[in-house]
Amino acid sequence: MIFSVLPTIWVIIKDDSSQKALRTSVDQLSTKLDPFIDVARSNYPDLSEHDALEELRLQLYHPRDRLRDLIDRIIKEGGMSDGDAVKLVSLTKQLIEHEKQNLLFPVVLFYCDWVLSPGMTKSSSTYLMLSQITDVFLSDNGLTKVDVPLNVSKLISIQKFRGQLLGLYSSHKISTILFTNYENWKALMNLLLKEIVGKTIEFPPDVENSEDSAGVVYREMKKRAAHHEMLMARKLWLSDNVEGNRKGDVYWFVETKPRVMICGRLFMVEEEKDFISKQ
Repeated sequence: MIFSVLPTIWVIIKDDSSQKALRTSVDQLSTKLDPFIDVARSNYPDLSEHDALEELRLQLYHPRDRLRDLIDRIIKEGGMSDGDAVKLVSLTKQLIEHEKQNLLFPVVLFYCDWVLSPGMTKSSSTYLMLSQITDVFLSDNGLTKVDVPLNVSKLISIQKFRGQLLGLYSSHKISTILFTNYENWKALMNLLLKEIVGKTIEFPPDVENSEDSAGVVYREMKKRAAHHEMLMARKLWLSDNVEGNRKGDVYWFVETKPRVMICGRLFMVEEEKDFISKQ
């Protein structure tokens, strides 16, 4: 016999005594949840019950507090796992979106989405970055062939990512020791680059007729690139396996048409003197 305990939880019970115990547990759980559901509905009347409860959960345990706990644990343990790095990025994205600071920290949000979104991402921040790269290609500011990859490198630079992380964390009074200590930063970036090297950002095949964020960004980009569609950035990826590159170098590649690519070095390596040890 199957009981629906909560909207997304299903439990299979065959024994009658176990069924009775389960019903008792569910009743007790519902009694404890009812006050939270009532508060959520009262505070967020325009949201669905699920979204209202999620908003209440964030208020009760803010991403800022979860980031503080995570960083404290990483420092106490003296090391960071792949899972810690991904969790840090996930909570950072939650913090930005919860505080509606997308426009203040666009490069942070872009890298967060790149790490978290598998394969063909549906995140608007990654599509917006393709649009911004297209604007670099289309710029009429007298850019030379050397300047074009240089400006793309500046647009997606790891230095800019780090600078915005420092601004975000400082504004929320979260420790910045992972970004201000040279060894911590290198360890974090090595883990994050493992997640994004080779992971392609691209518009979906049916983007021309899509009504979602990808379609909106693409059509606006195409309008700006009228008669210059060869310069539209359609795919972006990173590679650390480029012939002749120095150890540790990472390169970005942008595809504008099949077999038409522009590439440049990702600005990533900063000297130890650029870092400070204070939190």
